[in-house]
Amino acid sequence: WNPELDNQPGKKDYPCTTAIQFLLRDDKLECHVRMRSNDVWWGLAYDAFMFTQLQLSICNALEVEAGPYYHQPVSLHLYDRDLEDVNKLHPLTGEFFHPTGFGIGGEEWWHIRNRARIIQGNGGLQGETLSEAWYRETIQKRMAHVQG
Repeated sequence: WNPELDNQPGKKDYPCTTAIQFLLRDDKLECHVRMRSNDVWWGLAYDAFMFTQLQLSICNALEVEAGPYYHQPVSLHLYDRDLEDVNKLHPLTGEFFHPTGFGIGGEEWWHIRNRARIIQGNGGLQGETLSEAWYRETIQKRMAHVQG
């Protein structure tokens, strides 16, 4: 946050991240991100991905395992202007919303999360997708380059 740059008249895109804290607990690096504001449609997926990649990069540099990631937005919101696009993904029925169909092939979110945890832990996967294989190989190459 730079008041000289970020408080200009008419500017609508103010920095949203207010704090990032890393804690080493039980030999694992936790990442805590505090956001003053977080747009569900345009920001959340990018922010969570970017901050978890930062966490993994720091883990790699410190040679420790990744611990939990905590994302704490003060204002998590969806603008009316984006509601039509959101409804194209999943009709809102007013009932409890269960995210589905997030991956290529329509995997459930918990399935994608569990597979990502296996890849992150280098546990190997049977029947991994092409993108999972690429991601695993890329991480292994980068780790070998850094350690070598």
